[in-house]
Amino acid sequence: MACVDANHTPSELWSVGNDCLNHMIGTNSLFKKLDETQKIILQLGNKRDMQVEGKGTMDFSTTHGKVKKLHDVQFIPNLGYNLLSV
Repeated sequence: MACVDANHTPSELWSVGNDCLNHMIGTNSLFKKLDETQKIILQLGNKRDMQVEGKGTMDFSTTHGKVKKLHDVQFIPNLGYNLLSV
């Protein structure tokens, strides 16, 4: 079951999954640091190829108000939802 809050934009929403190997986001303004030389093509679970345009570090706010750091987050422009690998 999934629940989507209509008050949030896709760049604020996260899908959590154990089937993705990396954290991925589609908005580069969320990065604290972004290395744009880290470019690769990867294939998502739906067999669609996506261009990674960088890898970096970002802050992640929890619902309890705590801020956590995520490292090695891949930047994929226009990715529909952020993906959190667990």
